[in-house]
Amino acid sequence: MLKQNKTREYVNLARKRVKFADDWQEIKYRNEVDLLFIRFSGEFASRSKGDELNGLVYNYDKNNKLVSIEIADFYGVYV
Repeated sequence: MLKQNKTREYVNLARKRVKFADDWQEIKYRNEVDLLFIRFSGEFASRSKGDELNGLVYNYDKNNKLVSIEIADFYGVYV
């Protein structure tokens, strides 16, 4: 139950910074660098696009489909 509540918290906080669909596959938080990683696909990222102003990195596969998002300074900015 605790893990499910934490995941829900991560999703709610992440949506304050970036819009994304409900079909995500994996969410990981890395406390040591305050980074949230949201994966949408099992495909490998072949390129990334950064939005430095908002602390976001968008990762795309070889077909230019979004496969994951990284949100930097996750708790430092919004909590």
